Amino acid sequence: MLPIDESDGVSAIVQGTRQYTARIWEERGRLSFECSCPVGRDGDFCKHCVALGLVWMNVGKTKGTRRSKRDIRREAQGLRKIVESIDKQSLNDIVLEAAQRDKFLRQRLLLFSTDETDRKRAMEEWKSSFQRAADPRDYVPWNEMTDFADGIITTLRGLDEWLEAGRFEEAADLSEWAVAKVSDIVSFCDDDGDLSRVFERLAELHLRACEHWKPDPQVLEKRLRALAKKDESGVFYDFQSRYRRLLGSTRPVKRTRAIEKTLPPRATKPRKSRDT
Repeated sequence: MLPIDESDGVSAIVQGTRQYTARIWEERGRLSFECSCPVGRDGDFCKHCVALGLVWMNVGKTKGTRRSKRDIRREAQGLRKIVESIDKQSLNDIVLEAAQRDKFLRQRLLLFSTDETDRKRAMEEWKSSFQRAADPRDYVPWNEMTDFADGIITTLRGLDEWLEAGRFEEAADLSEWAVAKVSDIVSFCDDDGDLSRVFERLAELHLRACEHWKPDPQVLEKRLRALAKKDESGVFYDFQSRYRRLLGSTRPVKRTRAIEKTLPPRATKPRKSRDT
């Protein structure tokens, strides 16, 4: 279970067969609940809500009563003061110990390394996490598609950290790699549009990476044309307009057969009727 959010009731992403978003809150003196799993969508109190409630109660017993947003902000400010007061060696020891237990923190630390081996390790660890989230396990039915796509998008948040760490070229490479991986599983998904959200997020991440990276315009255009030819997801088909500021060109992209499948039918101009 990922960290509990208490900003609007109690909510968290719970790991079940897939990752599900569960929320519990009080409304007019009654307990209300919702979960993105199939049982929760039917309006029943599912095991994921039960798990969320149990974890939250346990946190409450060890940390006291529920905290307000003001209390959370005060706690964050207090922690910042504590961190700033710790000597560098002690802080290093604390971070290293935490990184041994938390793989996400470990990956984040690797991003700041100047050693190429560390960067490659960070890339491989992120790829492994992404592949686990994007594994359809034979087939994903329609009633699990939303959670399946949400799980993939959650993993993509890691690429934001690559951008924050200044690893712009690597973030672009990983975005392209992820587009290819998701394209390969489309036929294993009863897709009602949920995968489109994944592709849109990847397109946004790739564009942001390139805007910071600022590769040579001619090199970038050649790269994007190659991606557009082999990509059937439609992420790169309109690259001339999406990447206009980086390319400095508005030449229309050549419509390949693969790209045609992702585009709506061409609009035909109605003929004017002659007045008699």
